[in-house]
Amino acid sequence: FIFGGNSGDLDQARPQGWRQNNIQVLECATSTQISDDIAKESSRPAESAISWFRPELVGSSPCPRSDTPIIYSKDLGKIFVFGGWSSRWHDDIFTCDVADIVGPPYNIFTVQAVDWADATSPITGSVQLAIRGQ
Repeated sequence: FIFGGNSGDLDQARPQGWRQNNIQVLECATSTQISDDIAKESSRPAESAISWFRPELVGSSPCPRSDTPIIYSKDLGKIFVFGGWSSRWHDDIFTCDVADIVGPPYNIFTVQAVDWADATSPITGSVQLAIRGQ
């Protein structure tokens, strides 16, 4: 899951791009694992093995922001969105029920930029990541 962030052409007029307040999900299943009915209900792609999609959100969303940490609770089937930056640091919290789009349990042990041993700043676009787990 990814929440918010900056998007668009990072040109001189808006060096930070445009802040977002959507959720994006990396789908790693094959078409045999996602039925057409489930794909239609959840806005999931039904064909490709790996792709990003934006599920439809219901209810109120946080204002567009970047630098927002999120955490997933397997027990509750929810993600929690903490604070973030939008011309000021926010100190709020939002939840989103994602139980209907989360697949079987898995573990991610590390996410690391391929070219860096220890990232000390936010990882931005065009940075190749190594995701390790089981």
